[in-house]
Amino acid sequence: MSLDKSIGATLKRLRLLYGDSAKNFAKELNISASYLSEIENGKKDPSLGLLNKYSQFLGIKLSSIMMMVEDDNRTENKKNMSTKIVGSTMQLILDKMTR
Repeated sequence: MSLDKSIGATLKRLRLLYGDSAKNFAKELNISASYLSEIENGKKDPSLGLLNKYSQFLGIKLSSIMMMVEDDNRTENKKNMSTKIVGSTMQLILDKMTR
């Protein structure tokens, strides 16, 4: 997972925790719903100004949001590592079974 995708995923999770629709949230941030969707899906990077708007609207420090993004990245990296280890172990087992 790239950093920008992680930012979008974290911002989406925050919006959902806040209990707001994408349409209303976009309106509050003064952006289009389609732009919000692109950010939440990792297709666009939010500007620092927009991140500040999120922070103010949600009442969360920007540094706290960024810490959540970092935690999401660590979690995703651990999942990817586990998948690689399990995948390679399964491949070894399958190779031995087919010999």
